[in-house]
This record gives sequence, C-alpha cells and structure tokens, in this order.
Amino acid sequence: MAIKGIPLLDWELISRKLGATETVLRVRQAQRFISEYGFYIGLGSVWFAVALYNGIFFNKYFPITEGWFSAYAHLIRHGLP
Repeated sequence: MAIKGIPLLDWELISRKLGATETVLRVRQAQRFISEYGFYIGLGSVWFAVALYNGIFFNKYFPITEGWFSAYAHLIRHGLP
C-alpha cells in the first residue's frame, strides 16, 4: 500500500516508528534495489544464460557447411564438376 508523494526514505522512518520488523525493512530495501537496477539484473541474467549455453556447446559441433568447401576444392582439384 503506497501513498503517492512519500519517498522511500520517509516510508522507512514511518515503518520504524510504527514498529515494523527488520524483515519488512529488508524487503523494502530489496524492492528499491530491484526497481533501480532491474534492467541490469535482467540483462545480466540473459547474458549469463547465453554464455552458459555457449559454454556447454562450445567446440562440440561443427556448422552445417563445415567440410563442404574442402570437399568441393578436392573435386575441383581432380577436375570433377
């Protein structure tokens, strides 16, 4: 339940005066952190997933055209079409 116009710092002071627990204050701090850095957290998680996938399959498979060019060069060298 948020009231417009009251900054987060004032919410912390009001919460402490009303006897809010430390857990509530930590949750609000986490929410503030996510609201400020949410884009970077999401971007980092996507980069991490892509890097993990590429790390697993790095140098395991060849591209679909691998070897075709050398096979064509071998055929041309022998005079075949």
